[in-house]
Amino acid sequence: MNLYNYQAFLVVYEMQSFTKAADKLFTTQPTISKRIAVLEKQLGKPLFDRIERKIILNEAGHALLPIAQNICLSIAESQRVINDLEGKVTGPLKLITSHHIGIHHLPTPLNIFTNTYPQVAIDLAFMGSEGAYREITSTHYELAMITLPPQDKKTINYIKLWTDPLVLAVGKEHPLLHNNPTELSDLSQYPAILPEQGTHTRQLIEQPFLHHRVRLKIGLETNYLETIRSMVQIGLGWSVLPQTMVNDSLESISLQGIEWQRELGIIHHAQCSLSNAAKCFIEQITKG
Repeated sequence: MNLYNYQAFLVVYEMQSFTKAADKLFTTQPTISKRIAVLEKQLGKPLFDRIERKIILNEAGHALLPIAQNICLSIAESQRVINDLEGKVTGPLKLITSHHIGIHHLPTPLNIFTNTYPQVAIDLAFMGSEGAYREITSTHYELAMITLPPQDKKTINYIKLWTDPLVLAVGKEHPLLHNNPTELSDLSQYPAILPEQGTHTRQLIEQPFLHHRVRLKIGLETNYLETIRSMVQIGLGWSVLPQTMVNDSLESISLQGIEWQRELGIIHHAQCSLSNAAKCFIEQITKG
């Protein structure tokens, strides 16, 4: 059994491309193709169908998928346990953070951690909370700092770190600021600038509108809160933003009986033991 062949299989499945898989694994496309060919020869079946420019799992590939995931997970878990036996805080630590947490919450604890444990090699990726959740469930990363989704305790462990109040925000010249809105229906005639559909923050924002059957007028969708704030500042619409992002160029408006709040924190795979580096990182970030 060659672990690299199974690893290549999983990354090709994830990326739906031999070339993209090679980039992610820091190798070449012919190397990835050879690893898949060797695996297919050993198993006696092709594992992928090639449809247009995408590489899609076929029936044999779907059958192999959970087995390959367990093999790679077990090997990684074994290596982590052996490395941690001496109690040293060394080695790689693969982290994901959302952009908002990376900008507003992470710099200080990460700086303290890297100074305290210089032998830990941080591999830090920025991505949306939903993508980060998928990366943790597939065990590609060890920890993710995200907007916490509804809890799935069988697969994911959750550690709440921060409560993040959200407020209705408008630019200094927006008509809403002068019309004294008091209810959600007062917002429906003005365009909203919101995170994309399907994100945890968008679902949270939409909840009271759905409850009161108020239709939203969407002007712009983007997952970058900094971009949303900039668009609100120049008067393109209203939004619901973290209170910490409301600066001097914005105004917040209160609506009767309406409050938004999200929870930010760390997630990790429930079936994977944490490395010493991950344990120390969690200890450091929960202090602050």
